Amino acid sequence: MRKFYFALFLGILVSLTIGLSVSWTAHHTDATDKLEHIKIRNKEIVHHVFIEALNNGNVAPIEAFVATNFVRHGNPEITGPEGLIGLLTMYRNAFPDMTMTFDDQIAEGDKVVSRWTVTGTHTGEMMGIAPTSKKVTVTGISIDRMKDGKIVEEWENFDELGMMVQLGLVPMLEASH
Repeated sequence: MRKFYFALFLGILVSLTIGLSVSWTAHHTDATDKLEHIKIRNKEIVHHVFIEALNNGNVAPIEAFVATNFVRHGNPEITGPEGLIGLLTMYRNAFPDMTMTFDDQIAEGDKVVSRWTVTGTHTGEMMGIAPTSKKVTVTGISIDRMKDGKIVEEWENFDELGMMVQLGLVPMLEASH
């Protein structure tokens, strides 16, 4: 009889262990899937906002997916969706054939890192610089912080010097041998 109770106890213990393990695995998998879904969604939002604004001149995604307290740390520093619309519209007017491509995108936690390339022909005024009719290719990296499906903060660094050299505004230095 003792062996029977011991076997019963052991069976219940094994069943509980398996049940808890399956429950934890399911919960952990659900949480991991949810986080992965959020990362993918955040990347899609960043991609959509900037492709629409720069390639198509459509600012509606900025109004939908950029937070009212948005801050962009870059040159120049801007705030709010209106500030971002103004900046991107200025570039779009200066380079009407502008095309942005995302070369890489990585999402981790609440941040999306994008490495991008922009090409365009300078046929409009840009920050007081008269049109040069020169085609440029500029690369950069942006880090966007997301909250509740909106972009709340951005750090951006792009090759401004390379752009100025391509526009003929800064002479290219000769390499010394």
